[in-house]
Amino acid sequence: MQFGVVIETMRREGYELTLSAPKVLITEDADGVKMEPWETIIVEMPKEFTAGYIDRMGSRNAEIKDMLSAGDACTVICDISSRNFLGMRTWLREATGGQAVIQSQFAGRRPAVPPAPKSRKGMMIAGVNGSATGIDLAKYNKKGTLFVSPGTMMYKGMIIGEFRDQEDTEINVCHNYAKTYEAVGNLPEPRSFYLEQALSYIADDECIEVTPKNIRLRKTFLSGNTRDRIEKANRIAGI
Repeated sequence: MQFGVVIETMRREGYELTLSAPKVLITEDADGVKMEPWETIIVEMPKEFTAGYIDRMGSRNAEIKDMLSAGDACTVICDISSRNFLGMRTWLREATGGQAVIQSQFAGRRPAVPPAPKSRKGMMIAGVNGSATGIDLAKYNKKGTLFVSPGTMMYKGMIIGEFRDQEDTEINVCHNYAKTYEAVGNLPEPRSFYLEQALSYIADDECIEVTPKNIRLRKTFLSGNTRDRIEKANRIAGI
């Protein structure tokens, strides 16, 4: 994303920002049909990654237009809504080890399609302020993927990691243990995010804190009670 390049430049110049999840503008035509922007995507990649890419694009309601082969490379041309293509550039780079070449151009506004399916589970959310301990993190490392390491300063509403099989849950990883308490073994390296990865990862109720030294994920509303009230109100309103 060009926007990601701008923010990364500002970050390196010493600015601090809070970013929400990117959104596209959905409008209505004269007949009341909801319309959204679409793009034509041209991707050149090694052939072994083609099937996985086509399958993933199909799940996002893309329309495959053409597929061309030349030696060990394959070029796939498709149309997809801009909303459903969010995050695919990052996924392609990671899936192909940086071998994919991506081009895109605006293809006009078309009737809106269903959003892409969620590919992530619930978040581990800090329920207290304090310093994360290795003992607590080791316990939750068994339940998912951590984004922080021991000694990281936590605050309420900050995202600690992603659960493997449960919904958003507030947890405490800042207990005070006696110095004689048995130490834990080495934890795996926590998952880190580049800015563009974070922008495509966060949900609508989350945001990114960008500072010269850190990129942190957090809930937009830090209070768990506030988040619960908003979720209840949205359920009643049918949102």
